[in-house]
Amino acid sequence: MNVVHDFKEPKDSPLILELAKLFFPLIMRLKHGRFSIRIVGDGLKNLKRLKKKRVVICPNHPSEDDAEVVFGLSRLTGESFYFLTAHEIFHGHHGWNGAILPHLGCYAICRGVQDLEAYRITKKLLVKNKRKLIAFPEGEVSHFNEIVMPLERGVVQMAFSALDDLDRLKKRDSIFILPVAIKYLFSENALEHFDQSLATIEDVLGIQSQTIDAKRSGGNGGSHEKPSDVELRTLAARTRAALMKFISNLEDRHKLPEELALPFAERMSRLRSAIVEDVAERLSIDLQESSSQIGSAHALKTILCDKFFHGQRNHDTEYDTATLKALYKELLCAIHLIAVENSFVSRSEPPDQEEIGEMIELLVAALHLKHGLLSRKIVLIDIGKPIDLRDYQEEYKVDKNTVVHDINRIIRIDLLSMIATLSHSPTLGRRAVKRLSPESELVGGHP
Repeated sequence: MNVVHDFKEPKDSPLILELAKLFFPLIMRLKHGRFSIRIVGDGLKNLKRLKKKRVVICPNHPSEDDAEVVFGLSRLTGESFYFLTAHEIFHGHHGWNGAILPHLGCYAICRGVQDLEAYRITKKLLVKNKRKLIAFPEGEVSHFNEIVMPLERGVVQMAFSALDDLDRLKKRDSIFILPVAIKYLFSENALEHFDQSLATIEDVLGIQSQTIDAKRSGGNGGSHEKPSDVELRTLAARTRAALMKFISNLEDRHKLPEELALPFAERMSRLRSAIVEDVAERLSIDLQESSSQIGSAHALKTILCDKFFHGQRNHDTEYDTATLKALYKELLCAIHLIAVENSFVSRSEPPDQEEIGEMIELLVAALHLKHGLLSRKIVLIDIGKPIDLRDYQEEYKVDKNTVVHDINRIIRIDLLSMIATLSHSPTLGRRAVKRLSPESELVGGHP
């Protein structure tokens, strides 16, 4: 599959990088409201022990804000990172991303297709070892704190290939894979913010809204009271109803019969497949039968970007701008819903306010709304144990597939374990969170 894109290499721009770090708290405050990033336990010390080592940092990917959070982590550690970045992101903000992000260490990869240039640059960066490398191995945003999707193979494969390059240079240094867990919390009763966002979603979907009492939920300033079970159940029911209405609308658009008896996971898989296949048919693209749903979606997303940004520029695309944008938005629906069957909507026990907030933010993104949740958030980061690829190199030479699978399994288990600890440990409750060491905290707003 041939794709044309302007490859973006990372640039060494120390002044721009330092200015970005200096103004990072202000930028986060302006973009997200009150927002703080905190490293728990000995995470910062664990990362500093790997100073000057070749490291691929592998965070989970629950939010579109994760890259910004990891940039904040680099500010706390005093290091700078390279970021393996989906190529379509460079086209954002009317092209400004393409001008700025390379100076912050970002470089492009086309997902869903073979991108030899990204593969080459990744190996080169790991061998040179100027900075650690950030790669999100899930390959897509899950939208949920507690979910870690199956990991892509490419990150570990590129690291092993770079290790072979080191051997050819007669360097016995190793390359480490470092799992990093990210968990988002609301630091206050966020029910009023949920109510406002849900009202917007319900209006777009044509659902009658049942708003909550703003005074009880804290008014404009929010409240540190724990939301009541009744309030949570009411908002969870509204959120679930909005999601099911959105799904039903998508099924109608793609001419799928509504089968309420179908298990929810099968229903979602059927819907995603229909969206991907319909977009592929509109683009006259034959999908590879061996590709996963997300792999096919990424390949189509890359093709759409190619046609929109390069075909339009060269006047060689048969599609008008409106058609390409509509297909792109429809494809995003399948991508946004990639992990929804593992969320609270498919279980009987009531969700907490973080889970409700995650689903509302997913619906805001899927409906392409600008009304987001501005309630103050705390982001907790935990840093796992490094995996030394030298320990697996000989096995890798014999059976690449099995070793990559095993290492991905270790990364995923470690991420899930750290997330569970962040979620359930009594020492990391909301009150305890506020007592974390100031040296491990970066604040966009008030502490």
